Amino acid sequence: MHDAVVLANCIYNMPDVSAVSMTAAFEEYYHQRFHRLDDQFKRSQTMMSVMTGKTWIQRMTRHAMLNYVPKWIQDRDFIKSFEYRPQVAWLPL
Repeated sequence: MHDAVVLANCIYNMPDVSAVSMTAAFEEYYHQRFHRLDDQFKRSQTMMSVMTGKTWIQRMTRHAMLNYVPKWIQDRDFIKSFEYRPQVAWLPL
């Protein structure tokens, strides 16, 4: 959903429909979203390896994360995932 909002804003802010403007809009979209997507992908990949891990160490890590990590640390990680909320700039308020 965030990607759709950012892309819609970039397309809306294009001065015209030329190929140069379209390229600039997609470059702006890339600059706004890629580092956030990359961070989220890494976070998701780590969580997936912990939650589906089959080795003894992965099972112990999963047990520790789910049972012994304080709630404030979990909340801090959730805040990082949800801190960026793009707004639709072209809709009337």
